[in-house]
Amino acid sequence: MYLNPAWRVLTVGDGDLSFSNAIMTHLKPALLVASTYDDEATINKKYTDNQLAKLRATGITVLTEFDVTNPISWQRLDEQKFDVVVFQFPLIPAFKGETEFRNNTQRSSMNVLNRALLHLYLKHAHQFALDKRGEMLIYITSKDVKPYREWNIEGSLNQGLAVS
Repeated sequence: MYLNPAWRVLTVGDGDLSFSNAIMTHLKPALLVASTYDDEATINKKYTDNQLAKLRATGITVLTEFDVTNPISWQRLDEQKFDVVVFQFPLIPAFKGETEFRNNTQRSSMNVLNRALLHLYLKHAHQFALDKRGEMLIYITSKDVKPYREWNIEGSLNQGLAVS
């Protein structure tokens, strides 16, 4: 993934904020806003080695409880615009353990839910976050393993997505 230090960067869904911290530390972009789905208490409980305090101490805006599927979350950007929006390994948590995963017979519905998540991410990032005079890049990091390879990211996400 290429990121230019002159770009304004928004990260979404960065659970422990380590990805955003790495961008801040190694790239030092013109602007960085980091976001995570969890609230502050959950971040501190779930990730004992999170980067929330470090990012805030360096003046980075961190938006907690940022749900990419909800336009209200995107509106919290207060019309601030970006050159690139990055969703780092998006995934709807589906199972509470291996037993629940093995007993689930509806894995395909999770694929549909994850594709819907990504479709809304693309739609809302374009609508609310990208500067039409900027680079207008929307990144999704992925892996060539289950469940990511089952989502048909390249083929299905842009269907019905009107971009002007």
